[in-house]
Amino acid sequence: MNKLMYFSAFILFSQFCVSNSWASGAGFKMFGDNIERSEENGAYTANITVGQSFEIIAKGWAYPRSRDPEAAKGSPMKAEAGTWMFDDKMLKLLKTQSDETQYKVSLKATKAGQYRIRFVGVVLGYNKACEILVNISRSKEE
Repeated sequence: MNKLMYFSAFILFSQFCVSNSWASGAGFKMFGDNIERSEENGAYTANITVGQSFEIIAKGWAYPRSRDPEAAKGSPMKAEAGTWMFDDKMLKLLKTQSDETQYKVSLKATKAGQYRIRFVGVVLGYNKACEILVNISRSKEE
């Protein structure tokens, strides 16, 4: 009976601790020309026309432990590593640039279709990946 009481007390205590804990973490946020983020599922998309050039920026982002809603939105953070991956037959690389908190790529759409651009990076020791679904339409001149 004593063991059952201790076990019950442990379960109640652990549920209390878990429900009142705050999480922290880190990741990347995407910014750039024609980049939209879905409120529904957080997916990034971009709508581009053939021949159009565009720029995408992946910024390291940290989320501290805090009850404050403003702090929970996070802030820019130094990224340890990062790289862009894309189909170079469909998108032409114009320029890459990086500094402590962001990785920037400039691309030009060369063929119509739907493609994924993937960014993989490390921030605060977390390996993170982000994808952008790019819809490339034919230009009206074609």
